[in-house]
Formats: sequence, C-alpha cells, structure tokens
Amino acid sequence: MSSPFSQTTRALAGDTHKLTKVLAFLGLLAAALWFSWFLGGSVPVHETASARVVIRNDPYPVSPVRDGRVRRHQLGLNREVAKGDPLVELDDTQASMNRAAEEARMRQLARRDDQVRIELEALAELVAQREKTASLQLEEARIEARRQETQVALLEDSLARSKTLYERGELAELAYLREESELEEAGQKLQLLEVKVQRHLAEHRETQREQARERIKLEGERDSIASELQASKANLGRLEHEQDQFVVRAPASGILVEVSNLSEGAFVESGQVLGSLLVEEKLTVRAWFDPASSLGKLHPGDPATMRLQGFPWVQYGQLTLSVTNVAGERRNGLIRVDFRVDDAPAAIHLQHGMPGQVIVTTEQVSPFTLLLRTIGGVGPGSARANLSAPTEATP
Repeated sequence: MSSPFSQTTRALAGDTHKLTKVLAFLGLLAAALWFSWFLGGSVPVHETASARVVIRNDPYPVSPVRDGRVRRHQLGLNREVAKGDPLVELDDTQASMNRAAEEARMRQLARRDDQVRIELEALAELVAQREKTASLQLEEARIEARRQETQVALLEDSLARSKTLYERGELAELAYLREESELEEAGQKLQLLEVKVQRHLAEHRETQREQARERIKLEGERDSIASELQASKANLGRLEHEQDQFVVRAPASGILVEVSNLSEGAFVESGQVLGSLLVEEKLTVRAWFDPASSLGKLHPGDPATMRLQGFPWVQYGQLTLSVTNVAGERRNGLIRVDFRVDDAPAAIHLQHGMPGQVIVTTEQVSPFTLLLRTIGGVGPGSARANLSAPTEATP
C-alpha cells in the first residue's frame, strides 16, 4: 500500500502535465491568431513631414474694368467694407445718356403697342357690328325680293286670266295691255332686287377681306413691336451692365490695406490697381514632403493629423486635417502639400507660424506586406525624410 506522500507526488505530477498541455494549446492558439493577423490584418501606412500653421489671405486687387475719370471714391486705408460696396465711381455720362435713350425708346414702343392693341380691339368690335348690319341688310333685301317674286307670280296669274277674257272679247285691249305692262315692270323690279341681294353679298365679302387685311396688318405691327421691345430690353440690360461697370465695387468683404491717392477728375485706366482688399484670415497647414514619399501617394481628401510642438498631443490632443492640394512641381527638391484644418482642440489657440509634424494616412496594408517593403527597401514608409519646417526663404 502506497504511502500518502507518494500519492500526493503522483497527483502533483498529473496536474503539472495537464497545465503544460493547456499552456501549450493557448500558445499555439495565440501563435495562429498572430500569424493570421500578420498575413491578413491591416495596419495604416503614414507619411510624415514637418509643417507650419500659415495664414492664407491673398489680397484682392481693387481695379476698374473701364477707363474713365473719377467722380467720387470711398477708398480709405484700413476701412472695412462688405462685398458689393461701391468704392470708386467713374464718370458715366455717356453710358447714362445711352441708357436713358433706350428707356425712352422702350416707353415709346410700349405706348405704340397699347395703341395697336386698342385698334385691334376696336376693329374686332367694328367687325362684329358690320357683320350684324350686313346680315340685317341682306336679310331685308332677300325679304323684298321674295315679296316681289310673290307679286310677280300674282300678276302672271292675273295676266293669264285676262288673256283668256281678252281672247273672248270680254276684256278691253287697253286693260289687257295695262296688266301686261304691270307684269313687265314687276319683273324688272324683281331683277333689281335680286341684283341688290348679290351686291350686298359681294360688298359683305369685300368688307370681310378688308377687315381681315387690316387685322393682319395690325397683328403684324404688334408682333414687330414685340420683337423690338424684346431687343430693346436686351439692349437695356447690356447698357445697365455697362453703366454698372463704371462703379468699382468691393470683390469681397474685408479691409482695405492699400489705397491709391485719387482725386476727383483723375483719369484711371482699365485694370489699374487702385487698392488691395484683405479678406478674413484663414489658417491652413503647409508642409514640404520628399517627392519619393508624396508624389502619387498623397491626394486631396486624404485624412491627416498634426501634432504641434510645445503642445504634447497626449495632453492637448492633435489637429484633424484633410489634404487640399498637392503641388505638381518641385521647389528646392521638395513638394508642397496644403491641408485644411477640420478640427482643432479647444485648448490650443492656433496662430500663424506654429510648427509641428503632419502625419498623413496613405493606405492600409498587412503587416507581412509592410515587412516585405521594409526588407526590400521599397514602397511607402521605407523612405522617410526628416525634413525641417521651411522658413520664409524656403519655397
């Protein structure tokens, strides 16, 4: 029978063997997971360079687009202006006269158009009235013709009876001849009435043709006036634009930092710089990268961050940036890249000239690919230039 000590020893040996198996399995599992991450995982690839916070505030030139003499100006050094404010007014007498003449022509055309419209309305009323009158006259002539036709028929019947009586000798020849004369006269009157009906019809058609010609003439005149009015409006718009060009306006809101010494009556030429307007200052970030690590790799919209010198990023945070422009040409062997400041920590008050380091995320690759690039000495991340922030003399 084994002793309790030997039993305890065997139990400890068995537990140790089980623990070893568990640790070995966990190690193999961790190695498999790490290997899987090493081959198929993703890590960001960064490009870094020293950078500075700079002010981008290119001044706007204040210049006229036409030659002329100064009538009045409101140029004042350090004067704050809003976009569109008039700064210099040039003599626009001729342009004003041309505009007034065109406006007078437009008013005359509008009055003539109203007159033609009234004439058309009156013509329409006259046509309706004449149609009514002609219809009544024609109907009256037709009624008279029908009445006369009935009278002729009665006279023909009476003459036929009288002829029988005359042949029998029961009617005097004078009476028979009188009835025959009355029938002939009635027939002639019927013919006159029929001619009158035809004349009314012909006159009515001729009147309709004349009225149609008059209406077409007035409508054509009104169409011509409408075309002239349209052309006059376009010409007036052009003249208004030309007259407005004699006023030099502020191209943007800002402060006048340079102004010319102008006096009333002074002649200025088109394009002559009369002053400079400084717009609101905008802070951006500018960095200079090695061409090997930037050309073809940095693109507008790429995300980036900037860690400012003197402000530990763990304590103060870092700037959130976006690439806005990548220069296509080298200057002093470097490529300029501009960034937009999307977000900045509230504890940092940005100022022009603050230095720091920019970190741009260019792509996501696996650790295995990154290792191969490091071993081969090619690809992003293999060539990193430790560039100093450019000074004012640096491009």
